Amino acid sequence: MGKYDKLSAYLDSLSEDEWRADFWELESILGFSLPASARRHSAWWANDARQGRQAMAWLSACWRAGHLNLTKETVTFYRDSGAGQNVSANPGRPSIRARSGEGAVDVSALPNAHGLNPLELAISMTWRTLGKVSLDKTGKIVFPAVPDVAGLYRFRLPGAGQSRHYIGETVRLRRRFSHYANPGSSQTTNIRINALLREHLEAGERIEIDIMTDADSMVINGARMPVDLLDKATRRLFEHAAIAAEGGAEVESLNR
Repeated sequence: MGKYDKLSAYLDSLSEDEWRADFWELESILGFSLPASARRHSAWWANDARQGRQAMAWLSACWRAGHLNLTKETVTFYRDSGAGQNVSANPGRPSIRARSGEGAVDVSALPNAHGLNPLELAISMTWRTLGKVSLDKTGKIVFPAVPDVAGLYRFRLPGAGQSRHYIGETVRLRRRFSHYANPGSSQTTNIRINALLREHLEAGERIEIDIMTDADSMVINGARMPVDLLDKATRRLFEHAAIAAEGGAEVESLNR
């Protein structure tokens, strides 16, 4: 069961198409307090499933969040039949599009395509522990020293019963960490990650960083290929493989 499933169930039960909610009402429904980032950053309420599990709770129920007032601590949800497209609140619940059955095609009956087909791919990589994230005396996030090279990074946020991980790729690791520490006003993802890291550290928890700057191997249809992490497509291949590999119940992916 997802952390915010009670909110999804409540929205499913509503008959009206608009619901203005006080934060305390949401906390009463959920049975726990909203995180500090929900009260500080509008990005927490973004209608994007990749923004985290909380957004999936209302999107999967075909609702969107809007008219947020952080000062008065209110948010209005609007019913939107298109909000649930390609969103699944949990592994056992198919997406709205999957349930609809519209435009169903028997893919297995289609002919094989030309070119490199079938595609057989094998990759190997090793994470290296960089160090821990901390807060300075002013509450600003401090990252350990990192080379300014292309690669992948993984934030590990251990917690009681379940660890949370965030995995990303970049052409310059040092610059990416600098943006997380000092996000610009229009950098939605950087603001979200900054808030998430600060919230975890302010709660007295620890955050560890792993990096990967030289992949072990990439084999395509039996041929060993060079791995160039300056190539964005290659970085994203390894990034998505790393995210998929951490789909166990003991780890909550912050990428989803």
